[in-house]
Amino acid sequence: MKALEELGPQGFGYEDQRWTTQRVADAIATLTKIQYTQTHMSKLLRRWGWSWQKPKRQDIRRDEAAIIHWQQVIWPALKKSGAGTE
Repeated sequence: MKALEELGPQGFGYEDQRWTTQRVADAIATLTKIQYTQTHMSKLLRRWGWSWQKPKRQDIRRDEAAIIHWQQVIWPALKKSGAGTE
C-alpha cells in the first residue's frame, strides 16, 4: 500500500488525484498481478483503515494571495474606519 500512497493516482497514469476503488484495484493488479473486484476492494480498503473522502471543492479562480491581502490589510482597515456600519 505504501507504493500507492507514494506514487499517487498520477503515478498510475490518471490525470487527477482521486483514488476510486476501481483505480486502487487496478493499481494493485499492476503492482502484484492480483486482481480484485470493485466490491471486494472496497471491503479491503475499509479493513485497512482507508475511508471514503469527499474532495474539497474550490473555485479554480481562487487567488490565495488576494485572500490573504484581504484578511490582513483590507478587512482590518475597514473595521477601524467603521465602514459599512450605520
